Amino acid sequence: EGPAIICQKDTTTLVPPNCTFKNFSNGCIEIDTTSLCNTDDMAEVDKVDPVTAAVVRGELENIAVEMGYKVERMAYSSIIRESRDFGTALVSANGDQLAESKQSTPLQSGPIPGYIRG
Repeated sequence: EGPAIICQKDTTTLVPPNCTFKNFSNGCIEIDTTSLCNTDDMAEVDKVDPVTAAVVRGELENIAVEMGYKVERMAYSSIIRESRDFGTALVSANGDQLAESKQSTPLQSGPIPGYIRG
């Protein structure tokens, strides 16, 4: 049961609080997020201590940076590989931006929350 951060060889996955997950033998992870639909539990968000919040924020930023490096390595376009003209960000289910990769172009990563809300 979350909150949990699952670090694997090629990816990092964040399991939200009160969500459960299954780890399969082939390396896949299934996260049950049905508990996020209950708004009565939102009062628990205010009870996170500053140290835990800083650790989670740091890990979210690291995940966003990993996403950026993955896009850069897998890009077919030299524009993305050489000039880093791309954006990656982590957003909440509501479309609020949680973290963005440091190598993102501001004009690329800024609109991402709006894309998710749309």
